[in-house]
Amino acid sequence: MKTKINKSQLFKMAWSMYKRSISVLGREFCQSFGACLRNAWFKMKAEARKAEKEARRLMRKSESEQKPESVVFDSAMERGIIEYYRNQSGRYCGD
Repeated sequence: MKTKINKSQLFKMAWSMYKRSISVLGREFCQSFGACLRNAWFKMKAEARKAEKEARRLMRKSESEQKPESVVFDSAMERGIIEYYRNQSGRYCGD
């Protein structure tokens, strides 16, 4: 399944990264818009993967919580089946 990425949101995130300067040890560094776009892309992909994993985890959890259908034992039907196959000597009736 291919993840959908909102391109408008991606460019807004990249633009906010571009406008914000990074200061390390008192020095300010400016990144190009391409670098900011690349960083925003990786960040959005990571968020999408995290959301997808969470959705899968919740799906598996809900599947494991479902109770299996109970088998109803009908003794009259069992007697009828035994009686039917008792009269069919020499015929393979399955396992």
